[in-house]
Amino acid sequence: MATSGMPAFKDAPRGARLAKAFSPQTIHGEGRLFQEHRVPAGYWIDVGFEWQAMDVPTLFATWPFLKIAISVDGQAITNPQEFSKGPRELILQTPQGMRAGFAMQNAVCIPPLSLGEHTVEWTIRFERDLDDGWTAYRQGKEVVITSLIHVVALPQPRP
Repeated sequence: MATSGMPAFKDAPRGARLAKAFSPQTIHGEGRLFQEHRVPAGYWIDVGFEWQAMDVPTLFATWPFLKIAISVDGQAITNPQEFSKGPRELILQTPQGMRAGFAMQNAVCIPPLSLGEHTVEWTIRFERDLDDGWTAYRQGKEVVITSLIHVVALPQPRP
């Protein structure tokens, strides 16, 4: 169970380096709900979740009915749906071929994490029956996606 208190921001500070903690291509392309990523030490981390639909009207009709919870190392991010980005056009390679559509994302960036392993968990709950144009989701269904983040030191340049 997540505890509260993880600071999060709409954007990383100007000039900060940013790494993404979630890859929607992995979910749609391979169906895996567990991911691993290496992030250099000192990078801010984008932990936003991206929702995709076949067209813009479907995207706007479904996005408000997703309840998204995000935690980092068991600490809940307060109000992760406060800021949204999109829609943006996308093209994904899936086992069935190319998929074109549109995406919305909740904008959530966290400050750099300490060296070592960290766990980011997204819980997406469908507040009503939804259909993104490709897949139907039943009301009350929850999808949990976990990303193991390895924060690693970058090699220092030799003098």
